[in-house]
Amino acid sequence: MERSEVEAQLRSGETGGGIDIVSLERKIRCIEVTDDKTQEWLSRSRNRLEALKKRQRTKKVNERADMQNESLRESRRVLQETEDISAGILSELSSQRETIKSSSAKLQQANDDLGYGDKLLRSMQNWWSSNSIQK
Repeated sequence: MERSEVEAQLRSGETGGGIDIVSLERKIRCIEVTDDKTQEWLSRSRNRLEALKKRQRTKKVNERADMQNESLRESRRVLQETEDISAGILSELSSQRETIKSSSAKLQQANDDLGYGDKLLRSMQNWWSSNSIQK
């Protein structure tokens, strides 16, 4: 591969173009060193390639962080929704508790009234029985 092709791919990568870094790295390794200028150029090209690798890694890390942030936002939204539903359920349960307590108190009062009525009926029955026997 010629230096001009490697240069073009390096420039493309440096300006944000999509390049295959692994393939470019192989191509750079295959270039023969014929003189000092070629050696300097290869050294600079390797440095540029390393910088591109770092940029790509950073970009991937940032993309993952963005996805994780989005996932966290969605989780927070679901959590808030769950809390809102839970608060509604607790409010409904509290209302039902008050209804049950009120019903229980009324039932207890009715039970007490029935007990009193039963006592009155027995008293009346005893009175009636005792008055019937005397006559």
